[in-house]
Amino acid sequence: MRHSNTKMSIIFVVLLGFLATHTCSADKNPVPVPVVTDRNDFVSNITESENLEFTSTGKGTPTGHAGTSAERTTAVVTDDGFLFPDGKSTYARFIPALSCDCRRLMEEYARFSSSFMHCALIHAKPLLVCEMCVAKYKDADKKFREIEKSTCDSSLLSSDRVQILRETHEFVKKLWVKGNCGNCFKDMKNCSGSHNEDCQVTEKVSKFQKYNNETLDCFAAINDHDVCKNCSEIYGTLSKFYASMGNVEEICMDCVELMNSTRKEWSTIYNCTRIRRDIVSIVAISVFFCSLPLFFYVGSKMHTAKTEHKLVKQNRLIKSNQRPRPKVAALPAHREAYLTNDSSCNSI
Repeated sequence: MRHSNTKMSIIFVVLLGFLATHTCSADKNPVPVPVVTDRNDFVSNITESENLEFTSTGKGTPTGHAGTSAERTTAVVTDDGFLFPDGKSTYARFIPALSCDCRRLMEEYARFSSSFMHCALIHAKPLLVCEMCVAKYKDADKKFREIEKSTCDSSLLSSDRVQILRETHEFVKKLWVKGNCGNCFKDMKNCSGSHNEDCQVTEKVSKFQKYNNETLDCFAAINDHDVCKNCSEIYGTLSKFYASMGNVEEICMDCVELMNSTRKEWSTIYNCTRIRRDIVSIVAISVFFCSLPLFFYVGSKMHTAKTEHKLVKQNRLIKSNQRPRPKVAALPAHREAYLTNDSSCNSI
């Protein structure tokens, strides 16, 4: 009995030692965490204890045998708890990892493009994006061209399906082109930096701004009741020059916005509306075409009466020219016997 109790004690001690050893080994070797890559490749069996560093070739070397500082890349970590609830994690590594130059280009373009978008949003109403944001657009476009010509074009512009940098620049460029901002300036080569003074506008835009400012100054200097009379000439000059600038699709959007605002102030606030010549011509043409049926019916009535009078006159002439028909002599009562051969012979 004593011998069996001793065996049970030994077995119990061995089990405790086995459990303790298994627990320690589990702490030292955690569950492998997959690597998130930009090519949707699922790389497993990489643990925190291995602590590999990846070069641009995608090959890993242990920490103690890493290459030179130029070949090393910084591990990409997440700052929030979306993928890793515990905060930053060194498990997340991207293959191929970006070099320092590529990351610098990406961060610079992000800064320039966000600066342009901020400028465009705060100048959306009144719409003065072309004039106020030209330097920021030029910087963003220049940086994107630099990325396209660099060795980072494939990794930054076409390494994934979303293509965030390319799509962002397409959106920025679409805003600029849709506003016809290129037609506002003579040459955009000098439009860079934090100031827009070096950007020279075209002669048409400069004249339009001059006439528009003179019109607005006239509105502000004269009493509301006298604006229609005293500012009519300068407002007419502005309207004629704006019409000579071309179609709306070809005019700088800043000029279109300013003209719409001035027109609304002229017609809505001061109620200085007037009939334009083209409206008068449209009304005249409409009245002419509407009166055509009246002219048609009056002419038709007159022509019908004249035709009836002519027909009556012709009938009278025909009756007057007709002669009486000669009467045929009546035959005697015995005319039938008279015309036969027998009667002729008897008479002879």
